[in-house]
Amino acid sequence: MRARYSARLSFAAWLLLVAGCAGSRVEITARNSRYPISFSHLVRDRAGYLYDRASLDAVGTFNGSKSSFGIFYSALGLSPRYDVSDDVNRQVARAGGEAVVDTTVSVTTDCNALNAFPILNAIPIWPGCVHVVVSGAIVRRRSPTRP
Repeated sequence: MRARYSARLSFAAWLLLVAGCAGSRVEITARNSRYPISFSHLVRDRAGYLYDRASLDAVGTFNGSKSSFGIFYSALGLSPRYDVSDDVNRQVARAGGEAVVDTTVSVTTDCNALNAFPILNAIPIWPGCVHVVVSGAIVRRRSPTRP
């Protein structure tokens, strides 16, 4: 009887260790961007003409990031939205660009200190965190006079 109780207790402890549920979610938008943003190396101008990397000059790099926090297993997001519009508008204008291409979205390990407590992560009120980074190349159309 004692062995069975000990086995069940060990199994329950193991479940708590691996049941880390803390985290967060983030919705990335660009609703007010004055510049096109493309996840590929292609981008269209206002007239619909498609430009590839051979017809674009890279003039800078775009980088934006945000940490998002959540509790109750991410059901309640404390900062669930990241609108990259302000970052895009500022960085593209500063670089003299016309668009962002090759955009990537990644998650970093910046929140590991908060997420590294497996037993606490199973508690609904323990906050979770995710840090997202959005990056890309700032480009402008190549001048027709340049080769």
